[in-house]
Amino acid sequence: MDKLQENRKMNDVERFDQDVIKRSNDLPVVVDFWATWCAPCLVIGPILDKLYKESDGKWELVKIDTDKHPALSAGYGVKGIPNIIMFINGKAVDSFYGAMPEKEIVKWLDRRIPRYSNPKYSEALDLHKRGDHIEAQELLENILAEEPENLDVKVLLAETVLFTHPVYALELVFEIYDGDVLYLKAASIRTISRLLGVHASPISLAADPVKPLYLKAIEKLKERDFDGAIATFIEVITKNRKYDGEGARKAIVAVFQLLGGQHPAVVAHRQVFNRSLH
Repeated sequence: MDKLQENRKMNDVERFDQDVIKRSNDLPVVVDFWATWCAPCLVIGPILDKLYKESDGKWELVKIDTDKHPALSAGYGVKGIPNIIMFINGKAVDSFYGAMPEKEIVKWLDRRIPRYSNPKYSEALDLHKRGDHIEAQELLENILAEEPENLDVKVLLAETVLFTHPVYALELVFEIYDGDVLYLKAASIRTISRLLGVHASPISLAADPVKPLYLKAIEKLKERDFDGAIATFIEVITKNRKYDGEGARKAIVAVFQLLGGQHPAVVAHRQVFNRSLH
């Protein structure tokens, strides 16, 4: 039995954790909740089969018969079928209900499926990590022209232009909200974009003895002096944690999320930051 035939018959609940939840840590898994009596299911099912065969291994397809497994269906909020849910990193990140034309399903997949296998994306990611932001921006904008619904490209492009074009970065992550697998990174971009806007117009900040120090921290952040920015934000927290709606704390959380847990600046300041909150 080939992989596609196996997926068509995947109605064994005991395998759901393995074939959907755990598997989605490696690549996205699209789950089709369907039933044999459902006419729209019989229309959309073959479309998903076709797109899966054409996906070149970028995602998995699993089908669940809701009549055989009502508890599993109810557990994921399936109230009507067909109900298509995508799992990434062990979580349901997006879904749609009812019949949908093939071109719209393709758009939905393009929005959700990470394109890390795309060599252009990998090259842009390497350029970004090396600090070659202008080259990375150019390459990512070329990819985005070809794949305008690709959220992973939008987020990486937003990271790349954040400190030079914060408003543009904000526009790129505008459609990414809570529940999305990219939400935390998008939220960090929004936070930093706001801070850079505050730096450009400091009159919006309330008068306070800590205000100059806060602006100094944002200036360091703008210059990508992450070590200096975090240290200065921590100093702000020790003097007036509530300033600018706990802006210093939110700034550090955003920087940590943006840089990742293994970045030297994060490693150097994580414990001091945690202590500053108590």
